[in-house]
Amino acid sequence: MSTEKTNGASKGQEHYIKSAKQPIEVMQVLMSKVAFLGFLRGNVIKYSMRAGFKDDASKDINKRNQYAYWYDLALAGKMIDPIK
Repeated sequence: MSTEKTNGASKGQEHYIKSAKQPIEVMQVLMSKVAFLGFLRGNVIKYSMRAGFKDDASKDINKRNQYAYWYDLALAGKMIDPIK
């Protein structure tokens, strides 16, 4: 689904890094695989469609790529580690 891979980190988002677990990790554990994939795919669609309308387009494209990367990991049955 993704066109560009990132490392999955939320660097520069100190409000997430301070937590023992990031929200994406908790959601992956608590949600069913189908629900979690739907959440990730929905964010790919959201950030694709709003690119350039809310913030600088590159910010939304980077977010889209991040969710697409996580989607690929989750689809393959891998756990997301956003700190790596």
